[in-house]
Amino acid sequence: MNRPRCILFDFWNTIARSSLNHVGAMAAYLTAAEAPPGLTVEDVQEAAAELYTAAKAVREDAGWEVSREQFDRHVAARLGLSFRHSREELDRIFVRGALNPQVEPGSAAALKELAEMRLKIGLLSNSVLSGVVMAEILEKLGLRQYFAFVMTSADYGFRKPQLQLFKTALALAGALPSETWFVGDGLSQDIAGAMNAGMFAVWYNPAGKAAEGYKPDLTLTFWEDLPAAVKRSYSVQSIK
Repeated sequence: MNRPRCILFDFWNTIARSSLNHVGAMAAYLTAAEAPPGLTVEDVQEAAAELYTAAKAVREDAGWEVSREQFDRHVAARLGLSFRHSREELDRIFVRGALNPQVEPGSAAALKELAEMRLKIGLLSNSVLSGVVMAEILEKLGLRQYFAFVMTSADYGFRKPQLQLFKTALALAGALPSETWFVGDGLSQDIAGAMNAGMFAVWYNPAGKAAEGYKPDLTLTFWEDLPAAVKRSYSVQSIK
């Protein structure tokens, strides 16, 4: 167990959780847009559903992100919508209509403790949202101050587990793979990607699921286990 100098985190289902209200998101878009007469939320949903299915295939097969900005352009062009909003403003409309982010139990206290250890902390999230808006979500949750940087796949194109995304995150962190831990809940994205990048892969697994063929370096059931594991790594390092 290497002593970390940097810890990178996944966001959704690791630091925070949220339900997803697709109808609410489409209604919010339609309210914000200049739309043709008679266009309904159902019309927007139908176009969005087709695009979502196509985007999912690109994400899973090619490991490439489709940002909300790109998604919105397709929907707008097909339905004759027009927006007088920036990319970030449209992201915020989506967040207000579709999400209700809530802090994962224990994450705030653990992040505070890790920050007090003077570890560099970063966020690396597969997300259609921009890093700017993701940072705003962290701010509203009272967590932004712990993160040196916030990185999303929507800004960088690649999605976890693509190696190029992890390499860029390491560059932003100014850290080597051997001195970096990555914490996330996704086996095929977070754990596989972190291990391929040479990081210490920490699986956040509060439900106690089976690892299904993956071998994380460390498995956490509770957030408070993470600072304790870092402290143990100090002892192991000193023995060596």
